Amino acid sequence: MPGRKPSSFLLEQNGCFALLDMGPGILNQLSVIGIDFLKPGTIFLTHFHLDHCSDVFPFLMSRYLLDNASNSRLKIYGPVGLKHWFDTNASLQGNWLSQCRPEIIEIGNKEIHWTNYRVKVFPTKHTAQSITYRFEGDKSVFFSGDTGLDDQLIQFAENADLGILECSHPDETPVEGHLTPDTAGRFAKKAKFKKLAVCHMYPENDKPDLKALIANTFPGRIIILKDQMIIRY
Repeated sequence: MPGRKPSSFLLEQNGCFALLDMGPGILNQLSVIGIDFLKPGTIFLTHFHLDHCSDVFPFLMSRYLLDNASNSRLKIYGPVGLKHWFDTNASLQGNWLSQCRPEIIEIGNKEIHWTNYRVKVFPTKHTAQSITYRFEGDKSVFFSGDTGLDDQLIQFAENADLGILECSHPDETPVEGHLTPDTAGRFAKKAKFKKLAVCHMYPENDKPDLKALIANTFPGRIIILKDQMIIRY
């Protein structure tokens, strides 16, 4: 729907760029905001549902056409199962990808580094492989991916300067593995977020009063995200 493409975030720190999930339509969005496809050096994936990863291979082909060696300089991080997912899709692509593969890294439960951030992951119950990300540097950013309300995950996300939560469904029609305005607000409050940014709203939950509904359970600053919005924290 207009203004609500599937989830993807462009991270920028000290001139370095990374993509956090890559749902359909993200290549067009990068073009609109003037980002050279060769600039991102890292992709972080939360899980393998198409609304979070379908533009990975179009992105790789675009980079190949711009610079046929560029993909060998790219790192793709994701949950256990990433290598199987990538190899299965790559097997259909032919020599253009097999000759210049990105580095495929299953994070598991280890901590990695991106620029001056420590990157930690934590599993969710959305799928058997789903993970969330926490970026720790001068400030901290938590990204939920797709998830429901989970006390262990709240503990992992606690005290983030910026919490980015999905908010898929209305309170009246909750779906397991997703958040609603009420549960997103309760998640943010329990986690003591300094600032909450909300994404992944399905059309039935994309209401003019969404911010007010979340504010019923979270008293802090709330941002309802739209395409091409810039978040500073």
